[in-house]
Amino acid sequence: MLFPIKNPKKDYYLFNGDFSGSWNHIPKDVIIACWNYKTRDESLRHFDGAGFRTLGCGYYDMDSVNAAKDWGSSLAKTPGAWGIMYTTWEDQYDFLDKFAARTFGARKDSTGKP
Repeated sequence: MLFPIKNPKKDYYLFNGDFSGSWNHIPKDVIIACWNYKTRDESLRHFDGAGFRTLGCGYYDMDSVNAAKDWGSSLAKTPGAWGIMYTTWEDQYDFLDKFAARTFGARKDSTGKP
């Protein structure tokens, strides 16, 4: 409801009024979760510029190499980004490790193993 490109418009579906500027009424200690893959750069940039900390939180019920890499790239260029939330609606956690590696790069444990 807060991202100006997506929802807070005068013609919002079945709403009598306007959500424009709604983000100006949210305390700055609230972390904004940006969920839309297609508008992730604009969304992260908007809320970061408005002084909020942000999270990416796309929808991952499939193995999507590009989506994970794209979120990682978008978050890397967002100073106020705190991280990403792995989101599944179908309890599909088999992709979680691959998702993390593709988003942030392979990490090594204390033994030096990936």
